[in-house]
Amino acid sequence: GTLVVGAGPSGLAEARSSQGPVTIIDDHLEPGGQRAAALEALYNQSESHFERFEILVAAHRRLKQLKENLESRPDISFRGAVRVIAGYQGTGVVLRDGHNLLNASFNHFSWTAGALDSLGLFPGNDTPGVIGPRAAYRFLQRDGLNVQGKRVLVIGGGLDFWLTAALLESRGATVSLVMTESGYQSEVSAAIDRGWQLTTGMHLDHIKSHGHDALEASFVPQAATPGPSHSLLNIKATFAVVCSRGKPCYDIPYQLGLDLTAQPERGGYAPRGLVGNRFEGTLGSGKSIVVCGEAAGSLPSHQALDHKKAPSS
Repeated sequence: GTLVVGAGPSGLAEARSSQGPVTIIDDHLEPGGQRAAALEALYNQSESHFERFEILVAAHRRLKQLKENLESRPDISFRGAVRVIAGYQGTGVVLRDGHNLLNASFNHFSWTAGALDSLGLFPGNDTPGVIGPRAAYRFLQRDGLNVQGKRVLVIGGGLDFWLTAALLESRGATVSLVMTESGYQSEVSAAIDRGWQLTTGMHLDHIKSHGHDALEASFVPQAATPGPSHSLLNIKATFAVVCSRGKPCYDIPYQLGLDLTAQPERGGYAPRGLVGNRFEGTLGSGKSIVVCGEAAGSLPSHQALDHKKAPSS
């Protein structure tokens, strides 16, 4: 049968298109991926004005449709709270299910495990209080981090940028946004109407600690932005969420023998021969493998599809 690792949108779509019996495993209890709980929480809050953020509406709609499609396939099973900890001989993987270790073999293997937070290279990227969006989702949704009345800085662009900002505001935080990508007109309009502090056309210069429980981020104008090149924007906050392209998870395909190369334009190591964000190939054992979604690396936004199309993972 087919083993799909990762139950985000890419994994659910891959399972749906696979023939024969399929098993999906994920470290979350429910299918949907790392953003699912945050999207659902915002969708269910009547005061969040969720519908104004088109990129969030599209992501939620696609995820809901994929989960509904999954229910129509009785030959697809899901196992949550299961982690893949190793691959061996190109024929199977080792799973951790609670305190138990299990072996799982496969005829077809789909690696859709997504990506890890990658903050990027800038002075102060290891400053306490600087995190990525995936960490923010877990702190806010899983752990119930109290951000009521806190000022939080959100930096970047894309789905995670807007989802993080909306989730923080829904939890009572005051958000300051510095958008480093162009576009997203409907989202910008919604943010302004919400009274969010929003700055565009800036580039993150550095982050440093400010006192014992805060930080300060400094920004400079992007090269194409008119104005004095020495002008700076300084923002103080309790913590900062840097929403840059994630680093594709690659360890298990590598252990299974897949040929990977460093592809900085995709955020890290990815399979040779990628077409878009999908790879199909054969392991040395003769078993087939698919790597897709964020696990295959994310192209820069100017090379990606229009953001109003539902995100692939």
